[in-house]
Amino acid sequence: MAVAIVYVAILIVIIVFFMVTYTGGNRKRPVAKAFLFMAVMSVCWVACEILYHLTQNATVARLLYDYKIPFVTLAATSTVPFVFYFYGLNRRLNRMTYVLLYLIPAVTTLFALTSPLHTLLRQKLVVNISPVLHTDYNVRGIWFWVHTLQVYLTLLCVVFFVIRQHYKTPRSKRAASNFLLFGITSTMALSIVSVSNIIKTPFDITLIGICVALVFFYIGTAISEKAGFLSLARDEVFNNMHEMVFVLHADDTIAEMNKSAKHWMEKMRIITQGGFDEILESLKGAGAEIYPAPEEGTGMDIHFSTPQGDNVIINYKENVITDDDGVKGKFYLCSDVTKSRAIFHQLAEHAELDPLTGLQNRRGFEMATHALDTPSNLPLTVIFGDLNGLKATNDTYGHKQGDQLIITAAALLRNACPPSGRLFRIGGDEFVMLIPNFTEELAEQRLCEINNLFATTRNLPIQPSIALGYAAKNHPEESLLAVIEEADGRMYKNKQEAKGA
Repeated sequence: MAVAIVYVAILIVIIVFFMVTYTGGNRKRPVAKAFLFMAVMSVCWVACEILYHLTQNATVARLLYDYKIPFVTLAATSTVPFVFYFYGLNRRLNRMTYVLLYLIPAVTTLFALTSPLHTLLRQKLVVNISPVLHTDYNVRGIWFWVHTLQVYLTLLCVVFFVIRQHYKTPRSKRAASNFLLFGITSTMALSIVSVSNIIKTPFDITLIGICVALVFFYIGTAISEKAGFLSLARDEVFNNMHEMVFVLHADDTIAEMNKSAKHWMEKMRIITQGGFDEILESLKGAGAEIYPAPEEGTGMDIHFSTPQGDNVIINYKENVITDDDGVKGKFYLCSDVTKSRAIFHQLAEHAELDPLTGLQNRRGFEMATHALDTPSNLPLTVIFGDLNGLKATNDTYGHKQGDQLIITAAALLRNACPPSGRLFRIGGDEFVMLIPNFTEELAEQRLCEINNLFATTRNLPIQPSIALGYAAKNHPEESLLAVIEEADGRMYKNKQEAKGA
């Protein structure tokens, strides 16, 4: 008897210790309140057990035997809201849920408090205190079995629920969930031992199971405190991001959107119950165009006009969500890049422009050769020009006059360039024209026109002149690079001839 009392007292100390240490700074958390309620019910249950073993009055013992039943059913039933709060499923618990959940425990409490007046809980109970406190005869009533069935069904459902939620829990909370799983399964196992009478003991094994569960629950909730804070922080970051985030299940249906995404969907008047592809189709149907982003590996750009009449560019990129078991889903990160793309294009244009003449530079020329090298542009003519006398002008009259000579040459060549052609300054005194659908005969005529323009210019200290050469790509199988080299070679030959003359 003394051993039983000491053991039960130790369990009380453990429960009180965890009640005080865990709930000290977390009383407002729903999961802490649920834990505290379970602990209080368990303490009252243990108190009834201690008083039962200490009393020397058979009538009091008889009452205590039944008065502990409400604490049993309430402690077991309160595991339901606790696990819901633990896994963050608060929204599933409403007033009606609590009414249905605690209906049978409430009736059991009423019957337990009035047990001497009826036989619903106990048809007959004979308690003998000689030589030690023990039960001589115990016939349970019909409601006792209703109460017992409710308790075990509740614990069984909680076990299955915890197992199911455990495998859905993020890895950051999986360790905490393990303790919850251990606690609830140990409670169920010890309860089964108690009912089956496998072990004969003066202790209430079901009570021990609840106390063991409370220890595991405390450890689990304490561990999840940090994970819960990090989860809350992630939620806050997620919802306050300026970028739009669409999270998709493995079947490509949208699981979640942050506030920015929801606001954008409302602004664009897009309604979808499907996946991200439906959003893209809705935008395409409204006239949007989708292109690869300028920088490789940065996703796709959506060009469209908003219902408010603004031209907007949204960049999106697909990212995969994985764990140890493989791909679980994906998310799209979408950003409004309208301003940055405008800056990018401005910088790109400036990067391709020669600041002195305003013509495109060598980089622009190289990009143009790739863009224009198509069968539809054949024959594609290349005209090379090398300005004569630039070094002499710089040496004799200074670089300012040399720059003026370059500017004048650029203006003359621009006037001589056909509307379909493009003019580039690819070096200090080197110019080149790319002219689609331009034959060699037309190129010869154009060279004559350029020479005449240079010959009639009289506004510089040195008469401007230019060495020219041309070549044309007439067939798709020809190499444009070889044509460019041929035109450059002819230009160099013309320059040498002019020097010899």
